[in-house]
Amino acid sequence: MFPVISLVVPLFRILRGANLLNTYPALILPYTALSLPVAILVLIAFFGSIPRDLEAAAMIDGCSRLGALWRVVVPLSAPGIVTAALLVFVNSWNEFLLALSFNTSRAMRTVAVGVTLYQGEFAFPWPLISAAIVIAVVPLVLLIVIFQKRFVTGLTAGGVKA
Repeated sequence: MFPVISLVVPLFRILRGANLLNTYPALILPYTALSLPVAILVLIAFFGSIPRDLEAAAMIDGCSRLGALWRVVVPLSAPGIVTAALLVFVNSWNEFLLALSFNTSRAMRTVAVGVTLYQGEFAFPWPLISAAIVIAVVPLVLLIVIFQKRFVTGLTAGGVKA
């Protein structure tokens, strides 16, 4: 709900007080907190489209409530879970401001920050920067291509009531 730039200073103070700057949790915790609303919104719409009758039928057939969840609901919700996971991953992969602010050591740089800070002393090496950007985009493209069917199904399933 708030722009990320308005959260940088408070998050920086919290992470500095907890001695978490230049660590993996310095990015994992804010990314998780900022990605939860989108993931929850996608998953609520998707789980709302799964008929309750399927869970009831599994329980009539002898499954416990937890068994019906794991054997019926979770396999049916795979497209929604994949969609939420891809949206969160792409958002975290492309995030720049928090990664630049919370991890200042060279060893902890993310791809986005590394490509941005990749410059020469007197000129920008555009061919090298372009190659680095292409290499940085390859994992995203591969994930989308591999999970394309589930991604499209997950995006469209929660939008229409039957």
